Amino acid sequence: MKGTSKTKQELIAEISALNKKIHTLEQASSDQKKGRKRTEPERSGPEGHYHALFQHSKDAMLLTRPDGAILDANPAACEMFGRSLKEIQSIGRNGLADVSDPRLAAALDERARNAVVRAEITMLRASGDKFPAEITSALFVDAEGRQKTSMIIRDMTEKHKAEQDYQMLFREMLDGFALHEVLCNAEGQPADYRFLAVNPAFERMTGLQADEIVGRTVLDVLPGTERRWIETYGCVALTGEPIFFENYSQVLDKYFAVRAFQPAPSQFACIFVDITDHKRAEEALRESENKYRRITDNIADVVWIADANLKITYVSRSIEKMVGEPRERYLQRAIEEKFPPDALKQIYNALAEEYEKEKDPGADKARTRLIEVEHYRADGTTLWIAMNISIVRDGNGGITGFQGISRDITERRQAREEIKRRDSRYQQLIEHAEDGIFTITSQGRFILANAKFCQMLGCTPEKCLSLNIMDTYPADLHPAGAKRLADLRCGEALRFERPLKRLDGRIVFVEATTWKDIDGNLQAIVRDITDRMLTEEKLRHSLASLRKAINTTIQVMVSAVEVRDPYTAGHQIRTADLARTIATEMDLPPETIDGIRMAGTIHDIGKLSIPSEILSKPTKLLPVEFSLIKEHARRGFEMLEHVESPWPLAEIVHQHHERMDGSGYPRNLQGEDILIEARILAVADVVESMASHRPYRPALGVGPALEEISKNRGILYDAAVVDACLRLFTEKGFQFK
Repeated sequence: MKGTSKTKQELIAEISALNKKIHTLEQASSDQKKGRKRTEPERSGPEGHYHALFQHSKDAMLLTRPDGAILDANPAACEMFGRSLKEIQSIGRNGLADVSDPRLAAALDERARNAVVRAEITMLRASGDKFPAEITSALFVDAEGRQKTSMIIRDMTEKHKAEQDYQMLFREMLDGFALHEVLCNAEGQPADYRFLAVNPAFERMTGLQADEIVGRTVLDVLPGTERRWIETYGCVALTGEPIFFENYSQVLDKYFAVRAFQPAPSQFACIFVDITDHKRAEEALRESENKYRRITDNIADVVWIADANLKITYVSRSIEKMVGEPRERYLQRAIEEKFPPDALKQIYNALAEEYEKEKDPGADKARTRLIEVEHYRADGTTLWIAMNISIVRDGNGGITGFQGISRDITERRQAREEIKRRDSRYQQLIEHAEDGIFTITSQGRFILANAKFCQMLGCTPEKCLSLNIMDTYPADLHPAGAKRLADLRCGEALRFERPLKRLDGRIVFVEATTWKDIDGNLQAIVRDITDRMLTEEKLRHSLASLRKAINTTIQVMVSAVEVRDPYTAGHQIRTADLARTIATEMDLPPETIDGIRMAGTIHDIGKLSIPSEILSKPTKLLPVEFSLIKEHARRGFEMLEHVESPWPLAEIVHQHHERMDGSGYPRNLQGEDILIEARILAVADVVESMASHRPYRPALGVGPALEEISKNRGILYDAAVVDACLRLFTEKGFQFK
């Protein structure tokens, strides 16, 4: 189906609007560099709006220079490429785009010429995966007169997949399908309709080719179309009422069962089921030669009869569509004017072989011969046809001529050649791939291996083809490897990491993706990840050391708090234990649970900055004293801000008194703006505080604490966290240690 695209003027207008936004952001950046201070109203004006648009846009946006250097990238771009802003800036455009894609250079050239471009190119994620993307880019001059470029990027992966799935369904469905647009006259009445799309089944059923009718009206393609059909289909398109009927098309001489419906305003779609054979069978007793003539004159294939000298005496009217000239003129032309010399030679040789077979008394008299040859069109160009030739005999069995059916197979021949070219390209891609690629039989014998895989094994391609896949497994993995391959089902892809034994005995590690094809062979793509695994191992050791250092630091902090205020120290430990248990109940990742426990242990570290006489005051705090207490969240953040940690400890401590409705402190954060770790810590903090003794009041108990969080579930406290906490106390018997 043909899509619509924006005009160049529309594209320029769209890019111009984006450039105005980029100009505003550039001006803001320039003003800040010059020391100009913005007032709050200025930040909330257009500049703030465009900055928010840039930061929160779902589309990836880049601010670049024409040479490919990246000045800024919004969060959507970082998420799309799986990289941080700093990484994106360091690798530049050539690190994000597949430079081997020729469309990239073409797009850059067009942008240099026209200042704007919209194109589709291949981009690269941090993982190395390629994906199709639609880019919209423009050149502009910033507030300081420097030339820069803007770029909007959209991931087209899902769109391509959906289009491929739709196109496959559209091509492979057995019923004919046609989409039309109704054209109305000045009075708003249906006057004609235009073909928008037809599928291959429609072409086969009708003999009408998509490239000849799409975009044209029915009265242009089929002038004999009756007015009642235009009105009938127009009613469907304008009212939305579907119809079903059986119809005989006089123009096509076919019977169809037709279902028509409205897919969009002013459009109607038809699904055709060819019931011609059924209808013809009903008329078989009433028609003989006339029926034969009508069929041969209206089918897409060409039916012909020739005498013994290959002079064509009859040809079906479908020849007119095939060669582009009237049937009467075609019959007048000599055979040398119909076929190129090489095609004539092939026809004569085939007929000579058939004459030779006639000498055999046992030869099948009803045999046919199929050949593919070129045929001239009326304009001198050629097309490929498949000719099914059989001998015509008289009553005594003597040869009087030939008859046959010819079919236009030009597209099929072109497709066959394209498949050959594509296979050649695929072979080159396999041979030059950076990953190892191989195919093995169901018994594990190699039947294909590219150069990269042979390099991984440390052998020649010839040697590789003499091996079995089990030769590449260390001895202790033989049973597991054999079972994994045996259990793989056709069409199922299996991805795993395993050691690979080289021929020299050395072990390397690979990441493999394996699947079984329809022939039962196993195909695989493997990548050497030995260096990555060594790096990960070093990273694990580094993280272990870092955690040990953090644990030591936190213990020192806890000890400092305990010396100054035993109540606070005990509260932190009990709160941390409850928060960790809630996180476990919510099935959060182990890394997150560890971070919550660490943050809980020191969440009140900021109270070190509060006078001890206020912390231990046995009476109700004065407003000014309470305001000092509330400062502990911010002070804790400042103490932890520069502590190196794999978890956001400082931010969790900063947010543990925030509330879902924004009534918390110190920043009045709301809902999802609050870290899940802080939401868990907030519930644990409230429950432990109410359940425990304080200098200024006795313990209220666990019951009132659970009543507090239940009453404010979804208001002050995260609903899922509250539910998990309640389950711990009411169903699983949690108790403070």
